[in-house]
Amino acid sequence: PQPSARRIDATCHRNILDEAPTMSHRRPRYAAQIPSEKHAQTAACSGSSATENVKMAGVLLVNREQRDNAMVVAMYATSISPDSLKTMYVEYATVDASGHIYDTNNSDQLSSFPCPEHKSLSQLPAVRDIETLYRIHHALLERDGVTISSKSYPLDSDWGGDVIEFLQESMRREFAEAEAAGYLRKASETHYRPTIKGAFLIVWKELWPAKMIRRQWRDRAASELLNDLQRQGFEITLS
Repeated sequence: PQPSARRIDATCHRNILDEAPTMSHRRPRYAAQIPSEKHAQTAACSGSSATENVKMAGVLLVNREQRDNAMVVAMYATSISPDSLKTMYVEYATVDASGHIYDTNNSDQLSSFPCPEHKSLSQLPAVRDIETLYRIHHALLERDGVTISSKSYPLDSDWGGDVIEFLQESMRREFAEAEAAGYLRKASETHYRPTIKGAFLIVWKELWPAKMIRRQWRDRAASELLNDLQRQGFEITLS
């Protein structure tokens, strides 16, 4: 028997921001606030979420001097209405020479999939100031000895600056990792279906008390990280 009839699209689609409620008019404000010597909106795209009836839309901005990327992400209900926007957040990502990914974001949403070993995820929903979020991202890089010269920049080195292909590969990798973890199985070249294990865990993680406990773990880890940075003299704005 099929564990789920639902198919998850693993394709990155271009130019869909007009269908994402409130994303279009918020995008310039976010772009203006993201710290960067040279940043540019390079692509707008959409993708599927593991949560049913929810889609994701994003705008990627790049900082080639620092070899960092920033993604402005909106999650919204597929039944479009003025109230369908679920959340909007900013996600900074840097890759070191070994391929390890540093991801710092202020999303309030809990992931349906486990975090892979090659990624350091810092989820800080209390940090709404995105300049502060970017400084925290760099503080974490400095803590681990990651400098500009030791950073990799796959967008250019592997994909020749082709943002859609870069984002497409990022989505493929995320779903492939979920498949390796037993959450998904391939239904076609571009679609996945939840396994029995995956369907159970994805739903269970959204139910009480599992969701409440996961939020507490996330918030405790975020608080410990911010307190540690403040003890080191780092000024953090939470409003």
